[in-house]
Amino acid sequence: ESYRTPLFHPNFPIRMLLFIATIIATSGISGLIMLLFTDAGQTAISVVCILFGVGAFIILERFFINNKHYKSGVTEGVAYMACGYIIAGVAILVDFDQVLLIQLIALIVLGFAAFRYLDLLLTLTFIITFSWTIFYHFYEADGILRSIIPFIFIVTFTGFYLLVRELKKRDSLSLWHHNLLVLEAGSLLLVYAGGNYLVVRELTVNMMGLLLEPGQDITFA
Repeated sequence: ESYRTPLFHPNFPIRMLLFIATIIATSGISGLIMLLFTDAGQTAISVVCILFGVGAFIILERFFINNKHYKSGVTEGVAYMACGYIIAGVAILVDFDQVLLIQLIALIVLGFAAFRYLDLLLTLTFIITFSWTIFYHFYEADGILRSIIPFIFIVTFTGFYLLVRELKKRDSLSLWHHNLLVLEAGSLLLVYAGGNYLVVRELTVNMMGLLLEPGQDITFA
């Protein structure tokens, strides 16, 4: 009572209600805007999506962050919608063809939002997108590169885990402790998945359509 926080951070049920209300409101606004550009073509719609996402970030900063909102439900709702519209806008703009560009934009937007708003869900989405990017391009490369994906995951995310551990030791990054904890846990899980025989075998059989006869096994078993 003596040291009240000036931040608006309601209890969980209120935050959930505000989050749902924010998603409904922003969806309604974006829907009306999209209706105005229905006949303008795919490029115009994609540009509108990107501008709407950028505008949502600006509104989040000016009207909510500056008014002491801290994980109020509204901030998460606006941030998630902003990320979604920017990534979707870029994907539509390139007609979903340039996968690497879409993935890089997604990593930049998700990384920025997770860092700026201390959001754990966006942090988790970032590391999932990062792992999907690595998996996708090695899988599409085919040949030996497809076969060494488990080893790539082990090496990459072991390095990522060690980097995050070092960052956690820095006092200047204490504000992002929980974000780093999510990255650390996610890295360990991905290292485990990459090195687990059953996980690798089942994924290989299902994704590559292998029919293993008795006595046969996956590459580098």
